Amino acid sequence: MNPKLLRRLSSLAIIATSLAFTVPAAAYTFRDDPSSTWGGDSLTAAHTNGNVYTVENLLVQNTTANSLPELNFTIPFAWQKVGETYLPMEWRNDLNGWYTSNFNDTGTSLTVKLTSPVADTVAMGELADLSGSRQLPLTEPCFSGSPSCQSGVGRPPETGNTTDLIPVFSLGSFAPNEAKRFDVSFTYTFGDNRAGTDGATTSFFGYTVSPIPEPGTYAMFLVGLGMVVFMARPRKAGMGS
Repeated sequence: MNPKLLRRLSSLAIIATSLAFTVPAAAYTFRDDPSSTWGGDSLTAAHTNGNVYTVENLLVQNTTANSLPELNFTIPFAWQKVGETYLPMEWRNDLNGWYTSNFNDTGTSLTVKLTSPVADTVAMGELADLSGSRQLPLTEPCFSGSPSCQSGVGRPPETGNTTDLIPVFSLGSFAPNEAKRFDVSFTYTFGDNRAGTDGATTSFFGYTVSPIPEPGTYAMFLVGLGMVVFMARPRKAGMGS
């Protein structure tokens, strides 16, 4: 093979490999974002349609004068409320939802899934620090500063293990002080195929979180970028034969 052609093909292969290294890897941890708040207000409302329970017009806001390139929302804990009673639900990775085998003491199973918006799942262990003071696994209720520490809330304890998958979805980027609204919907599936939600509503703890690229992602990016710069630098022409 022509030596010049071989050198060019080798250079192209190296550049292609370098470009691959410059693409940030999808390896993130998430942490509670102190630059934002979320909650309900006078426009927030909940309703049931068949087996779907929806909370509409939740409000999230960037509380700083800086832009936020990406804000996500995650729900690590959820309970079903029937009347004044909160039912304990365990997260099931195989069901991608919260589960109880004894709904309202009836011996009927119930699976509850976040079905809107479409969410990815992230392992509890990939959440760097939700509470601001304690690492995972978290136990609800009543870690430091948790709303469930308030008297009269009555949610039963729930433990999130590092391997538990929890839903997380993007709220997009935020301009300085920008506020947005979003809805969440939960679908109920009963073991006896009953219709409706049987008077239950979903109570949940959510967090606005920011993705943090792992150090290895930056290292790979810099190495790849350096290789591309090296290959793209001008070379002095040699003497022709």
